Amino acid sequence: MAKNKGQLYEPYINKILEDKGFFPLQLKGNLEGRDSAFKHKGIIYFLELKNNVAPDFGQKGLKWNRRDGWIWSTEDDVTKMYDDFKVRERIPNNFTPNLFTVPLGEFKNSHQVLDKRAFEQTIPLDQKQALHRYYANKQVFYIQVEGRGFYYLEQDVAKLQVPQFDPDLTLRLRAKQRSSKSPNDYAFWAVIRVKSRSIRPTTFDIEEENGKKFPPFEQR
Repeated sequence: MAKNKGQLYEPYINKILEDKGFFPLQLKGNLEGRDSAFKHKGIIYFLELKNNVAPDFGQKGLKWNRRDGWIWSTEDDVTKMYDDFKVRERIPNNFTPNLFTVPLGEFKNSHQVLDKRAFEQTIPLDQKQALHRYYANKQVFYIQVEGRGFYYLEQDVAKLQVPQFDPDLTLRLRAKQRSSKSPNDYAFWAVIRVKSRSIRPTTFDIEEENGKKFPPFEQR
């Protein structure tokens, strides 16, 4: 199946699974926050999809105020995981962001530059188990990565004999500009990034690209 440029990865992969008879049709449009699912021997398993050979995980926004300091824009299971990683404690204590303290009429590009210099950093993470546990709590045990293939996460619960997705991870704190219309149009983010060279090879791929095999799903 040819994939058109710009086509969303999730419906593309789900269509492949459906065409091959492995997508659980009773969950179509009702995956409850998961990306995908497949059936193997009559049992449903949930699947994470990433459309990048060096995928990001769990990008979350940060805000700041004088009373509370750094807070999450929205709290959820990902931010709880980040708190376990002590992400907010990585931000320098003496950093008071211009974005939340300089009046709009006085804001200049130099204020943005200073915020980026103070906030941005990349930190190695030895937290593969925590990332796996996050997905296990969502009952997601498998992942398909575009350009890489198919893997299991915490456990190979379906006993498919595929490799584990356990690459080296980094935590990146960044101040990301949203547009160039205004010097204060940016936001602070935390995100986990995968080191692409550390992703182990697999011979399985739902897309069956580069001579790889479709995962060994079986009908009932």
